[in-house]
Amino acid sequence: MSLEQDTAEDYGQSFIDNVKEGRTVWGLWSEATGWTSIDSDQDPDIEVILFWSQRELAEKHAQDEWRDHSLIAIPFEEFVETTLVEMNEEGVLIGPDWDEDFIGLELTPSDLTARLTSESSESTEESYEEEED
Repeated sequence: MSLEQDTAEDYGQSFIDNVKEGRTVWGLWSEATGWTSIDSDQDPDIEVILFWSQRELAEKHAQDEWRDHSLIAIPFEEFVETTLVEMNEEGVLIGPDWDEDFIGLELTPSDLTARLTSESSESTEESYEEEED
């Protein structure tokens, strides 16, 4: 794996860890253009919608072409049960926690859902087991 791929994987795991803990996903939204997005590196005909696990990370991207976008907090359950389901139907990819140089993973919404829910359920199982002892 290249350094850029390692960095992207780290950002992806950081997104999952932070969202699991904070239970909120951050995005930039415009009535005129929708969510912040860029063309996929994998396929320029596919759109990558960007989301962040921390408000500060999203705010760093609210400049230049996205300066008129509004910062939106999405509760975890709504993100998994509604936002990612709709985006899966639209055939877009998700870019979790991309940095200012636009380095990050490109995940299908279903892949991100699986990662978020498996991480969440493992965490819940571990805390439940600890309580039983």
